[in-house]
Order: sequence, then C-alpha cells, then structure tokens
Amino acid sequence: MSDARTQWGAFWVLARARVAETARERAAVAFLFGFPALLLVSLALVFAEGHPYERRAVALDCASPAVVRALANESDSLTLYPMPARDGRRALDEARAELLIVCADRSRVELRHGPRGALTAEGVQRRLDRAGVSSTLRRVSIPKRAYARGLLPGAIAFGALFAGLYGLGMPMLRLRRRRVLARLSLTPLRPLTLVLSVLSARAALTVGQSLALLAVSAALFQWIPSVFAALAVSVAVLVGVLAFAGIGFLLATVVANEETHGDLLAASATPLVLLSGAFFPVQEMPSWLAAVAKTLPSTALVDACRAALDPTAQTLAAPLGILILWATVTLALALRRFELHAS
Repeated sequence: MSDARTQWGAFWVLARARVAETARERAAVAFLFGFPALLLVSLALVFAEGHPYERRAVALDCASPAVVRALANESDSLTLYPMPARDGRRALDEARAELLIVCADRSRVELRHGPRGALTAEGVQRRLDRAGVSSTLRRVSIPKRAYARGLLPGAIAFGALFAGLYGLGMPMLRLRRRRVLARLSLTPLRPLTLVLSVLSARAALTVGQSLALLAVSAALFQWIPSVFAALAVSVAVLVGVLAFAGIGFLLATVVANEETHGDLLAASATPLVLLSGAFFPVQEMPSWLAAVAKTLPSTALVDACRAALDPTAQTLAAPLGILILWATVTLALALRRFELHAS
C-alpha cells in the first residue's frame, strides 16, 4: 500500500509539474491552442464556397434504375454517394455535396441544392430529361460558413495527432539523453509512473485544446455543439492522444537522438494526415489505398470526432475500437523497451 501511495504521489506531482511547465511557456501555450484554431479558420476562409473538387459530389437517396443509368456515364464529372436523405442534407449543409437527389415517389425525382450547386443541379436535370426521367429543382438554405463544420472534426483530430506524436516520445528521449532515467533508476520511482505523468498532462492539455476549438467554432461559425457532443469529443481526443503518443513513444525507443526522432515523426505524420479523410473522402482513393487508410489511427480519430459531433452520422464505437487497439499495442511495446532503457 505504501508503495502504491508513493507512486501515486509521484505521479500527481510530476503531472502537475508538466502542466505548469507548459503553461509557463507562452510560445507553447500559443502553439497548443492557437495553431489548431488558426488552421480551422484559415481553411474555412480558403474553402468558404466548398472544396474545389473537379468532380461534383452528389448525394443519392434514390434507387431508381433509370436515374442511376442516366448518371452512370458522368463519372468523370460527378461522384455519386448513396445515402439516406437525412445524411444527404447534412452533406449539403457541410458543403461535402453540391446536390441531393431524392426519389419522392416512383414518378417524381427531386433535385435539392444550395446556391453553390445550382449549375450542377441544372446540368443533372438536363441529363435526366434526356433519359426520360421527370425531375424538379428545389433550392434549400445552406448555413453560412458551412464547410467549416466539415473541417472541425479534422482540426480537432490533427491537434490530438501532433500532441500525441510529440508529447510523450520527445520528453522521454530528452530524459534518456540527459541520463535522467539512469539516475531515476536509483530511486523508488517506477518508469511507468513517470510515463503516465507525462502522458496524463499531455492528454489533459489536448482535451482543453479540443474544447477551445469547439468554443471558436461556436463564436465564429454559429455552431454550438451539445454537452453530450463536447463530452464525446473529449473521449475521442483522449483515446486518440494515447494512440499517437504510443506511436511517438515507440519511435523514441529505437533512435538515439531528438533530431532523428523529429525526422521520423515528420515522415510518419505526412501519410497519417493525407490519408485521414479529413479533407477529401477516403472513398475517392484507389480501393487498395482506401483499405489501408481505414486501418490508420488518423482516419479512426477523424471518424470518431465526426461521430462525436454528429451521432447520427456514424457509430462512435468502431473508430474508438481501432484507436484503443493502436494505443494498447504501441504503448505496450514502447513501455517494454523504455523499461529496458531505464534499467
């Protein structure tokens, strides 16, 4: 019992010291909270009218063979995403689709679009007319700065990604290089206690970062998530930080210096970001690459954040399961190697 009390006391002191150390550095605080917000606002302004796909995304809630045949030859200009009308409307609101096609009944097809999708809707209507399919146009209102809503899950996920990759492995590598670990081996402090203290501090700061992003979104984009959504995002971010911290920590146990570690992290972050599905759909990738992307923790974290912010979009359990698996495997391997270095 006394040993457990000693380890808990050491953990609490080290975790608080780590948070205080970060809080004292103005540059660190500015980067931690400012960079994700700047990324979100910048991308929202650049893509204010939606993502400039060469092909137009069309949400399709219509099983009519005539409609599918009429648009089948337009794959060079249109990408069809079969989905329920409710999900299709959400895609319109987030500027992930320009047009929603709904089969109101067997004889009537409705083309719903916002201001940006008017030309696409008229073009699709002409194609349907040539195929003998009767359709009507319906313009719907789209929220201002709609694409920012689609970017928010990615911005939150990337904050957790970089916080995890750099937040644990780099400090541990620094302690090893300065031979602090060798000196700690002569004390009652266990290596696991040290690791958990640093990891907990980083996780707490990153959850605060994600909540700050939600506040920015509410202030600038008039989108106020529910309390449940904020809690779900916090859970997703917490598990995501553990997964990426495990990756960064594992890499830190196989290199000798911080420069090499930084290069490895940069090389790892690039494919994780590009294949995450945050900026363009995973379905747009070649089938083999999409299969790889779906196994990555970055894709799982983006999906988890999307599910947290909109529970009707998809389930939160599947992406959380992938993140937990990554966190369990990488942290277990890294801790084993770290204990060998510490001893």
